[in-house]
Amino acid sequence: MNQAQDKITAILHTRRKELPEIERQIARWEKLKQELSSLESAVSTLRKHETTDGQTQQTLSTLRFSPVYEAISDTVASLSLLKARFSRSTLNIGVSGRARVGKSTLLQSISGLDDEQIPTGSGLPVTAVRSRIFHSVHSRATLTLHNYESFRVDVLQPYHAALDLPEAPQTLEQFASYLYPRSDVELSEAKQQESTAIPVLRRLKEMQAALPSYQEYLTGAEKVVGLDDLRKFVAYPTAEEEDAAHHTGRPAPRPYLAVKDVQIECPFPYAQVNELGIVDLPGLGELAANAEEHHLEGLQNDVDLVMLVKRPLEGMAYWGKEDGAATNLLDKARGFIQNRRDFVYLVINTGGVDEAKIKALRGDILRSVNDGQPDKHFHVLETNTADPKDVYDNALVPVLNHLAERLPVMDKQVRDGTTALASNVTQRVEQILGDIAAALVKGKSSNLDSSEQESLIREADDLRLKLAVSLSEEITELHKKARQDSGPEFQAYEDAVDQAYNNVNAWIDNGFGHGVEKWCGNAYARFARDRNSAGFAGDELNHIRVEISNFFSGIDQHFETALDALWNHLADDIISPRFGNLLQGNSGGAALSTLCHLMAEAEEPCQGLSQAVQELLALRLDYRTQLHPKVRRALDDLQSEVEDPETGEKKARFTVDLNPAGAERLLREMASLARAAAYRTRKALMQEAMVPALVIHAAVEQFDDALIRSGDSEKEFRRMARCYRDDIWPGLFAGVEAATAKGVAVINAVKAVRHTLAS
Repeated sequence: MNQAQDKITAILHTRRKELPEIERQIARWEKLKQELSSLESAVSTLRKHETTDGQTQQTLSTLRFSPVYEAISDTVASLSLLKARFSRSTLNIGVSGRARVGKSTLLQSISGLDDEQIPTGSGLPVTAVRSRIFHSVHSRATLTLHNYESFRVDVLQPYHAALDLPEAPQTLEQFASYLYPRSDVELSEAKQQESTAIPVLRRLKEMQAALPSYQEYLTGAEKVVGLDDLRKFVAYPTAEEEDAAHHTGRPAPRPYLAVKDVQIECPFPYAQVNELGIVDLPGLGELAANAEEHHLEGLQNDVDLVMLVKRPLEGMAYWGKEDGAATNLLDKARGFIQNRRDFVYLVINTGGVDEAKIKALRGDILRSVNDGQPDKHFHVLETNTADPKDVYDNALVPVLNHLAERLPVMDKQVRDGTTALASNVTQRVEQILGDIAAALVKGKSSNLDSSEQESLIREADDLRLKLAVSLSEEITELHKKARQDSGPEFQAYEDAVDQAYNNVNAWIDNGFGHGVEKWCGNAYARFARDRNSAGFAGDELNHIRVEISNFFSGIDQHFETALDALWNHLADDIISPRFGNLLQGNSGGAALSTLCHLMAEAEEPCQGLSQAVQELLALRLDYRTQLHPKVRRALDDLQSEVEDPETGEKKARFTVDLNPAGAERLLREMASLARAAAYRTRKALMQEAMVPALVIHAAVEQFDDALIRSGDSEKEFRRMARCYRDDIWPGLFAGVEAATAKGVAVINAVKAVRHTLAS
């Protein structure tokens, strides 16, 4: 088994390495679904636009996005199953079978648990909750509990549906007082003819009657219990409890109804594989509504292989219809795994059964299931499920060896099947994109004649000329402002500097932000610790330099306001009015950003024009970039050491007594030094008052050159005209181009979808 252990550990490690790519694909498909939604919205807008021709509208109206959304959801669900499979840190084996075949006994033999954790019985089904049991050094059980809503949906509603009753009660109180039919004669005529209706109705009424025994557990939380206390949470009432309930007239307790899932940890007696989990799968042959569907729920997430237990009891020593139905259910659970024999092992329980019945069942499985060839469709194992050592040797070891060899193949099949499903969806998305492209081509059928083309060129050149004139006038005005020491902009700058200067002085007066008393107390404490004042003085001057600089960086708000004003003026007063409806609904920086995007993403891209706008938007005015380097010398005097004019050597700037009076003196001297530095900084900044205006003037001048006089300017203005003709000059030209702003929105959405598909 050591080889199997090593192989299984390697398989689990390989799975975990694939998780990042699976998660990336899930995110990719979810992103694609969002982008398709944006595409659908853009298509709808174009289809409804008043200038879109009838033929294009008709073609676009035939597109169906909903089936593709559903297919993408299915793909994401399959990828999520794959993620769940590869996320597990254990190799999981499911154990299934009908009542009384020894399934629970097999689980006990593998896990070392007993009837208190995995109940067994000789009558009706005993196990009520699916349990996952893991080989571990711990011995404990973690219950995942229902809240009422999940209990209503997962437990109650299937019974209501099975009996043709109205929807299950919405609240716990309504369930407690709900009037269920007193007998099957109150059910619909169709249900009265079904033999299962009576026991299903009885089960439902038992749930209601037993509500006080599990109501407190319907919290939706997790609950850790000792293994000795587990039975009542996973098993139906015993026959004795049912008899007692019948005689006393009080319902048998049913805490298991509040339990959604159980995880049990315990040391397996014969486990040679550390990463091993056993999943108990109740449900086959039970009367509970939807029991078999619940039996399948989560199998693709939870198990790598299923051991289906069969016991040749009287009347069951053959392969019956119910056994075939069980394997058909498991076929659904194996998903993309190609071979039944990889996913399902048939286990004949030989314990307490005479050899004749074993031989009869063995022969019937060979003939009826495996077409007369041993292990053709299913591997068949034989073991006494009550003998742990026999179970280990004859069931667990063969299964683990099989998984060690075949699990990489099964994983590949699941991965490839999921990929193929995704590939089919990709084709459907490509078909939609092709239909949209065809619609846009048809929309271009109304071409301009030669005279209209000449007119369009004239309009494009005139647009460029008008922008040139307006920008030239704006540059002249900015040039004047950048070289005068008065005016609203100049005054606003001085006010911002003065505000920062006043804030610095207020901070200094307040003991550098600490309060005078606290600052002096901190200084004296450092004197006492360091036995000198130099260390504290040096640290504090460093702090003061930084803070003064930070205060003056507050003029950045003034710069932001100046930039906003520039962008608002250029966009709203110069550019937008000349571009018709193209930038409608946008203003200021948002309008410029939209223009930049439209130029770059046009059907005929105008990269030069887009770059010109982009560079203008990238303009930054801030204290640290433009001004701090020029005024930095004003703060250089804030040093704790100075040069002795006689010796030329460095000496301590401050010499004070190491007592409270010395601390107060140090505050006065440092405050005076800081005020002087702040004043010099203010003075230096005032001398740079024209810098922001000069920077703005230079930026707009560069924008004008790049937009109007670059080598490709004329060509790209004409491209813009062709691409956005009916947005820039609405109603001026006959016919419709699909590549208006509405059409470009569709084209850009298509590009986004294609980019995600290709990633």
